[in-house]
Amino acid sequence: MQSSSAAVQLFKAPTQEPSIIANPGAPGAFLIVVCGGSASGKTMFAHKLAARLNSERVFILSMDNFYRTFTEKEKKDIAKEMFNFDSPHALDMNCAHNIIVKMKAGEIVGVPNYSFTKHAREANTTLVPPKDVIIFEGILSLHDDRIANLADKKVFVDASEKTRLSRRVDRDVKERGRIRESVYEQHSKFVEPAYRAFIAPCAQKLGDNGLLVENNAGQDLEPHVNALADEIRQEMLRRGISL
Repeated sequence: MQSSSAAVQLFKAPTQEPSIIANPGAPGAFLIVVCGGSASGKTMFAHKLAARLNSERVFILSMDNFYRTFTEKEKKDIAKEMFNFDSPHALDMNCAHNIIVKMKAGEIVGVPNYSFTKHAREANTTLVPPKDVIIFEGILSLHDDRIANLADKKVFVDASEKTRLSRRVDRDVKERGRIRESVYEQHSKFVEPAYRAFIAPCAQKLGDNGLLVENNAGQDLEPHVNALADEIRQEMLRRGISL
């Protein structure tokens, strides 16, 4: 079984300490985009970073909010576990882009709520007031170039296929009541092919302001989180904001 690290290696940006901001001193909210495969640790990274900063001034925007409403045929495929949630086609990235643009401009936004039981958007939205720091996290958060180009900092959390699969099996069986064999089948049919096709190439977009974080078993996210939090604080001070 080939590791995801091997897949990412093809697109890997030069390893570096987090020390470069895309738009130093720029007005508006500071946007960090955190990407990585399912069960890589990207969501944990985002929440640790928010906690390390002043959480009241930070908003975590999840890509899961931007799944689109599916057709009846697609819902039947979902019921049979024959639908690929890891494909860009499953997401409304136009909506995500529009909301991020407004959040960076300091506007109040209505973030959509997606129901994983109805496989459709809820009628209500969650109103989010202006925040100083936005963390957009998800498996395809860097896939859309419009969003990637808005980022002040890009993070790709990488873990091997073996590690991601092991974590996903544990999570889905314990927390979501799924059958182990079903998780393995979904992984081989949809998750890993989508990772190689759509998610791993996102590491190529890290550029000069990117941070590649290895998060296999035994590796610690904290040093990366702490260094990035310190960097963000320094940048926000240049903008006249104390976190």
